[in-house]
Amino acid sequence: MKISIVIFPLLALTGCALSPPPPPAVEGEYKPINKIESMPLAIATQPNRLSQQTLDFAFEGDIVAALHELQKQRPDITVLPPLGEQRTVLVRVSFRAATLDEVLRELGAQSGPYADVIVSKSVTNEGNQVFIRFNTVNTGR
Repeated sequence: MKISIVIFPLLALTGCALSPPPPPAVEGEYKPINKIESMPLAIATQPNRLSQQTLDFAFEGDIVAALHELQKQRPDITVLPPLGEQRTVLVRVSFRAATLDEVLRELGAQSGPYADVIVSKSVTNEGNQVFIRFNTVNTGR
């Protein structure tokens, strides 16, 4: 009996210690970067809104993998897990001396109606949060 009194709390605490951390939450206001019409004109026309730094970036493949490859060059962005039913959306970009805003906007434009590239400036100043939101597209089949 004494051993079961010791083992039960020990197992309960072990279960709590081994649980995975919660996924990161999106902070602040976020909007699809590839939908210029959804932004106020003053924001949509601001040059280099996300960063003044430029980068060379070339990628061909899935859009989710493109964000992870971009994060290798720009560690100040946080790539969050995609939302919606994930599908393969192929993109091909090649930039020289481009801003992060330009690269993300082109990735979103190439995704067409299938996905949106969502950007959120972190309220806590931990960098930009970026993720893909997959849209439900009726193919008519």
